[in-house]
Amino acid sequence: MTTTSTTTTTTTTTTTDYYYCYYYYYYYYYYLLLLLLLLLLLLLLLLLLLLLLLLLLLLLLLLLLLLLLLLLLLLLLLLLLLLLLLLLLLLLLLLLLLLLYYYYYYYYYTTTTTYYYYYTTTTTTLLLLLSSTTTTHYYYYLRLNYYSLLQQLRLLTTTTTTRLHTTTTSTTTTTNYYYYTTTTTTTSTTTTTTTTTTTTTTTTTTTYYYYYYYYYYYYYYYYYYYYYYYYYYYYTTTTTTTTTILLLLFYYYYYSLL
Repeated sequence: MTTTSTTTTTTTTTTTDYYYCYYYYYYYYYYLLLLLLLLLLLLLLLLLLLLLLLLLLLLLLLLLLLLLLLLLLLLLLLLLLLLLLLLLLLLLLLLLLLLLYYYYYYYYYTTTTTYYYYYTTTTTTLLLLLSSTTTTHYYYYLRLNYYSLLQQLRLLTTTTTTRLHTTTTSTTTTTNYYYYTTTTTTTSTTTTTTTTTTTTTTTTTTTYYYYYYYYYYYYYYYYYYYYYYYYYYYYTTTTTTTTTILLLLFYYYYYSLL
């Protein structure tokens, strides 16, 4: 009998690679650290972005403030310009008033011009032995005052003398427009051989006026409007008659002495 003996040997070898595990864990932690660093970087980037946004907002606010300041400065400049223009206008107005003052008060109150006109008309009719002489004195007093630039006719005198045979009539009318007075004097003289009769009639008319001045300045000229309203009228008449009787004898004696 044959005996068979079988021996089975099983060898189990277990090898532990610590280096590999360590390396593996090392890289694992390394990746974790990298992830953490990346997260931190992302956070930092976010913070930086936020800061940048804040800075941009601040810059925008600053720009807006600068714009507002510029607008305020422009408004101030405009106000200053307006004030300067107003000052210039006031200065021009003051100069104009001074010129007007000089023009009216100084020049026209110190400068006067007087014109004299003398005009005589004589009419003689031989058939009726009538001689009429009219003498007109025009006295113009040019006074340009504050209210107008018009020539004022101050005094007007008209004398009319009429001779008819032995009667001589002289009428003098004087109108003073400054005092609003008209004086008329009529002298009539009749001469005969024995009697001389002289009649003098003086009529004085004084008229008072209310007057108003309306004027405006247009193209460097003054236009003068006035309205007269009569409120009082004064009238006087003075008549003087002088009669002289000459004796015929004395008349002949007087002429004989001549």
